Order: sequence, then C-alpha cells, then structure tokens
Amino acid sequence: MTTTTTTTNHDRFSSTSGLDQTFPSPITSPSPIIPNPSSRAATPTPTTAEQTLATVALCMVVFSHGYLMMSVFSYAGYMSMDLVPLVDSQNVGYYAGLLNASFLLGRALTWSSWNHMSDVYGRVSVLMVSLNFS
Repeated sequence: MTTTTTTTNHDRFSSTSGLDQTFPSPITSPSPIIPNPSSRAATPTPTTAEQTLATVALCMVVFSHGYLMMSVFSYAGYMSMDLVPLVDSQNVGYYAGLLNASFLLGRALTWSSWNHMSDVYGRVSVLMVSLNFS
C-alpha cells in the first residue's frame, strides 16, 4: 500500500521547516554610527543659560553662512573682469554665473564625504573642523 502525502502552504511555512532561523540577530556589537548605549557616560543636563548661548551661536553661524553664500553675487562680475583674462563687459555675466555656480557645485560634490566623516568622527568634531577652515 502506498501513501501519498500532500503538502499545504501551512506545512511549508511552519516553524519546524527552519525558515524562521534565516532572520539575522539584532546588532549587539557597538559601531561608529550606533554606539552601545551602556558605554556612554552620563551627560549633565545643560542649564538655560547654556542652551540660550548655544542657540544664539547657532543662529549667528546660520546667518553668516547665508550671508557668505549670497554676498558673492554682488561682486562676482567685478571679480570676473579683474581675474579672468579676455573677459569684457559683454560676456562678464557668463563668467560671473560660472563663479557663483562653482560654490554650489563644490557643495554638491563634497556633501557625501562630509556626511561620511560626520558618521565616523562625530558631528560636533566635523562641524568644528569645517568652521575653522571656512
């Protein structure tokens, strides 16, 4: 006598089939991006004065960054006429536009490397380095 076994979908995906063992275990080792919470030292809560000072400093940095990005527009034409040979008043607008676009192109090309350095070395240290070199 022969026996025929039929398998249903419920039998194929049951816990005895071994499919539940294919999922990875949660991350237990510390990484530069996700540090181990138990290894952190307790940080003191900042006072109201410290929070106000940090907010004012951040506002000043954001304002100066916006001012520096926009201030180039006023003198880019004069810079192009003085620094680029064979530029006259007829084609100075083209070169002034290239000069202005170069700032944004430089930001677009380097954002990934700044992001990676921020993940590896920490956001605060990368901000301090970039502010000191700008």
